[in-house]
Amino acid sequence: MKAVNLIFKNAQQVKRELNAFEKKRVSAAQTAAKVEAFRLYKKLQGEVKAARPGGTKLAPLSQIARYTKTGKFKKNARRPLASLSRLVRYKAGITGGKYNVEVGFISPGIDAKGWRGLATVLQSGGQTLPSGSRAALRKRLLPLAIKLKKQRDPAYKFFFIRKTGPSTFKLPARQEIDPFWQVNKAETWRNIESNWNRKMMGERI
Repeated sequence: MKAVNLIFKNAQQVKRELNAFEKKRVSAAQTAAKVEAFRLYKKLQGEVKAARPGGTKLAPLSQIARYTKTGKFKKNARRPLASLSRLVRYKAGITGGKYNVEVGFISPGIDAKGWRGLATVLQSGGQTLPSGSRAALRKRLLPLAIKLKKQRDPAYKFFFIRKTGPSTFKLPARQEIDPFWQVNKAETWRNIESNWNRKMMGERI
């Protein structure tokens, strides 16, 4: 039985070329993922602003939540949580020795716990406590109820809070990230693969 003996005369050069190819492959993969993350970020931001993440229409705001403290109808009243679009971000980088890409409500490093916690509560829903007591809320809303009634706005009746009743109010779940990801997951992986192939062929993506 004969043995196959492969002799590389320029072994060090071959090693350098293989290392260079591996670096190129890894770099292309990172770029491919980052480019796709930016696309997802812009798309998610637009859909959150339109209150239709993943094409799913969010539960509408309550009648009270549709008005400002001065009794004016809010600009985004018909687009629940549209203001959260400003909190949508994307982040790509090495964490713990691994290249990670994130898209969604990502901490900007400023009061992160506060606003991120708010985004979580607004998506998951549940029971919420009004600021202060029920009596205080009733007193706060009464002038608005009177003002809207004078303006013949039919929503005035929702601002008249009864003296007795439940101490909490129901906050409906308005999921944004999960519906968006379910719709875009398959396309995302296809795009990353396509981006990687194009990058390896020398294209600018």
